[in-house]
Amino acid sequence: MSPIEAMRVFSTVVERGSLSAAARSLHMSTAHVSRAVQMLERRIDAPLLERAGRRTRISEFGRAYAHGVTPMLASLDESAVRLAHARLAEGGRLRIGVSAALASTVLLPVLADFRTRFPAIELTLTDAPERALLDGSADCVLTYDAPSENSLVSRSLGKVPLACCASPKYIGHAGLPGHPAEIAVRHSVALRMTGTPRRPQSLTFQRNGECLNLCGATNVAMDDDATRIAAAVAGVGVIQAPYVLLRQQLATGALLPLLDNWWPSISVQLLYQPDRHMSRRLRAWIDWSILVVGAALEAPRPQVGPAAIGTIFDAPD
Repeated sequence: MSPIEAMRVFSTVVERGSLSAAARSLHMSTAHVSRAVQMLERRIDAPLLERAGRRTRISEFGRAYAHGVTPMLASLDESAVRLAHARLAEGGRLRIGVSAALASTVLLPVLADFRTRFPAIELTLTDAPERALLDGSADCVLTYDAPSENSLVSRSLGKVPLACCASPKYIGHAGLPGHPAEIAVRHSVALRMTGTPRRPQSLTFQRNGECLNLCGATNVAMDDDATRIAAAVAGVGVIQAPYVLLRQQLATGALLPLLDNWWPSISVQLLYQPDRHMSRRLRAWIDWSILVVGAALEAPRPQVGPAAIGTIFDAPD
């Protein structure tokens, strides 16, 4: 069961007042409903239900959580309805700005679904930045950067962890950092986006309400995610990037997580110009992205335990 499906189940539990009532409404077993709620609790690391023997009731946090996700679920339903009625969307060309790394990890795996739904729409994917929306050379930009222009519409597709990783080779000679500050001080190379020509983007860490923005010395800075990832895999240094860009390397062990209890969240979003007369093809792209790309962002993290990292230091030279 996907996280979004589990959210729907829990929302029904709150609406109906109990696990058994929700199970009857959803035509599921009570055990299946209970497992869905437990999956959500593990994901957010907080109790949605208060359990006492055979009796359960919705916790205060659970009610607040349901209140927060209900509008999101309603928005997904609305997008699904619009997509169902958009089969007659006009043809024509859409110019989508997206980095190569974000396209290959998030967009391309699900793009065939859009082509099936809207075969008359011609897509052009380019590595166009946000400013391309202002000069009219792009219709929409998919990014994880916060918009710098207040005039643009920003639509979040979901939040993902901002992961900090390094290769086994790098960790083997530089050691494991015990605190984020060590990356800026003891680790001599940190791979970061260039941000502006004069000011590289800072590394961000967050835990229990504490937020650290580190601007230590950077020996290598670049503005292309795919190059940053390749450099990190080669052992050049530490990288911080959205988890969705790194999950393949984490799953294979090419990169290992660092300080994963300090990973903040970052929003993957669509940027576009406000327009009362938005084309039906752009409206279809936005609704499809909310429904399909948003769901693709929910893939769980691969589990990399301490034992995997420990073998680095046991290996012979």
